[in-house]
Amino acid sequence: MKSLVLTLKPEEHLKKRNILFKYFLYLFFYLIVFLFFISPSFGQCEMKFEYEVVEAGENNYSINITVGKGVSPYGIALYDLNTNKNLKLFESSNSSFSITGIAPGNYALRVRDLKNCKSVQEIELVDASK
Repeated sequence: MKSLVLTLKPEEHLKKRNILFKYFLYLFFYLIVFLFFISPSFGQCEMKFEYEVVEAGENNYSINITVGKGVSPYGIALYDLNTNKNLKLFESSNSSFSITGIAPGNYALRVRDLKNCKSVQEIELVDASK
């Protein structure tokens, strides 16, 4: 009975081993990059903004917003808590922007960044004539 024996030439065996070793090194390199550079910030949200209310006239206010942390562009929403409606929706790639022509009332100001990190602050604008 004859048996079939496959033999590899030494050069072919070394080539296959070198290719496997090369792929292992690539995998190891990408794992190190992910663990030390990408994963510390992966999934973390840091969105902070400050605002200033400016009275622009009788019963007319402006809100100046400055984003301190976050990734541009920003989505801004001004939500009227009295009527449960979105009043202003817009996007901006600037870190400072203004919303004008706002009447007295209770509002929620929401800023969202590119990574979908959100920050919400409630604002009460008081009627100056009362």
